[in-house]
Amino acid sequence: MNKLASLLVFTLLASLSAFSETDLPHITVYGTAEELVVPDELNWSLSVKTMGASVEGVATNHLRDVSSVLAYLKKSIPDKEIKTSYMQLNENWVYRDRSNVQDGYYAYTEISFKFTDFTKYLDCWKQLSKFNNLRINRVRFDISNRNEIQNKARLKAVSAARGKAEALAKALGVSLLEPLAVEEISTDTVRLRRYEDTESPQPAVLSENSIEPGTQRITSQVELTFRISTK
Repeated sequence: MNKLASLLVFTLLASLSAFSETDLPHITVYGTAEELVVPDELNWSLSVKTMGASVEGVATNHLRDVSSVLAYLKKSIPDKEIKTSYMQLNENWVYRDRSNVQDGYYAYTEISFKFTDFTKYLDCWKQLSKFNNLRINRVRFDISNRNEIQNKARLKAVSAARGKAEALAKALGVSLLEPLAVEEISTDTVRLRRYEDTESPQPAVLSENSIEPGTQRITSQVELTFRISTK
């Protein structure tokens, strides 16, 4: 049997299997669960952009700018929590007099880091604002064990779906049998449905020395199909 024939046979068997499952008497239900969690991490995204007339000058000054920021961060944050990325050294082009013209050069580096001691937030913000050519792009709360909590929400969603199916089967006077299919609905889809409840990306200052992380909503939704029997 050649490869094409084998593929056609496999496709036919898969189609028959899918048909036989969905053709059976069944119940399809949705289960949703969510966990409200207090964030325990604060993630920072910075960028350093140095401009100048010569390549050598820009490279030298940019290295100094980035090194100064890193030296400050390493005083209180472990090296493994600090990351540099997207390093660039390019010509700087601007639109002037109806045309693009080169106006010197620029060097660019992104720096990201995180910490768990929220009392450092305001002091870190103030100190970073003193560095040359540095921009604070974003400060965002996050959860260190997000995957673990997501799995917990999945199990609750499956349990909720089964409970719903059992209630429907009882109301219909049928027996609930084995599950035929289970599908997890995209987290992004669930989040779009509840966009108004998602967390704010920016922390809110409460006092001179602290910020309020609030809570983040981790949601899971599943679709379950159970075979039913009237016997």
